[in-house]
Amino acid sequence: YLIEDKYVNGEVLDAHNFHVGKDEDGVLYPTILFFAGNYETEEGYSKLKQIMSDYTLIICTAFNRDHAEVFWLGTVVSPVTYTQGNQLVSGIVVGGPARSALYPDERAIKKGIADRDAWAESILAAAPSEQDPEERIRYFNEWLTKNNEYNTSESLTELRPSYLDAWTCMSALEGREGVKGPVCEAYARAFKVLCDRSNIPCVLADGMAVTSTGSGAHMWNSVNLGGGWYGVDVTWNDPRGGKGGKVSGVENTKYLLVGADTVVGSMTYGQSHPETNALYEGYEFPNGPELSSEKYVHDCSKMGHVLGEKTIQNEKNPSCEANGGHDEVRVCKYCPYEEINYVEESGTATGHDFGEWTVSKNATCEAEGEEKRICVNVGCT
Repeated sequence: YLIEDKYVNGEVLDAHNFHVGKDEDGVLYPTILFFAGNYETEEGYSKLKQIMSDYTLIICTAFNRDHAEVFWLGTVVSPVTYTQGNQLVSGIVVGGPARSALYPDERAIKKGIADRDAWAESILAAAPSEQDPEERIRYFNEWLTKNNEYNTSESLTELRPSYLDAWTCMSALEGREGVKGPVCEAYARAFKVLCDRSNIPCVLADGMAVTSTGSGAHMWNSVNLGGGWYGVDVTWNDPRGGKGGKVSGVENTKYLLVGADTVVGSMTYGQSHPETNALYEGYEFPNGPELSSEKYVHDCSKMGHVLGEKTIQNEKNPSCEANGGHDEVRVCKYCPYEEINYVEESGTATGHDFGEWTVSKNATCEAEGEEKRICVNVGCT
């Protein structure tokens, strides 16, 4: 993760495969090294070196895809290879360029981690129950679209070196706007962070997204619900336009839990989101999950019932000798199933409220008389 300074500035050697090598000018550089293999000929050496250079980039790409929560690493990845006898050793050069300019040292990174966790937990605290992953996903989309504005910088290329947060989970999890706002990658990474912490299977996906006017590099998500994979594009659910700012009024759910054949506008989702997963040119991950063909529909037989809020029905007033009570009813959001629980309101019995004593039978010389009093509460007999 390259959080601690000692791994980046070369203080730690031979720990966790960290070593320090020298370039042609004799400058020291920390590297993460791993054994590549043996070779016997020059041809074997050249072939093995190319394979390991490729694998180095593939390893970094895979790490980048799996760990959307990592925000402090830069975009510079430099493979290195060298020989020891007939053995080839490969590795990844680390150091200053390996970190974002916004997080140049251990202290800044650890503060950022604390901020990230606080922002994420604040969102999760207000989210629907983990027992209802669909509603949780819908909530994540709503929060991210209504608390962010897509980055308004005139040149993202010029912005990137000094403000990498626009491409990381940080900008979208805090909720930023203007030139500090997130781009598509930040929306997607923030969405994955929230899903990961909710135990909802979620992956990053990217390619050259297609519109009626052209195409461009883009990142989005795929999530698993009920055994099927569905597309989620938070960025396209928060389009530019409207009144601007975080809440523009044009936020939507058009690209939420859609299938490959779901038609939005004039295209299917599969046509508008052709997936290549190529973080570095020439290094693609074509093994992403295959999307379901149709839009997600909740199936209670697979996902279980999702009960709504309790409603009070069939209220029973207390009497002199019996407590009151009511039915608490919860109806499934997706089918007619309902759960009814009678709740007795303990201690609500009113007790009798007797009136004055009256003579009901006069006494005689030989028999005692009788008096009675009647409870005045309505309905008491």
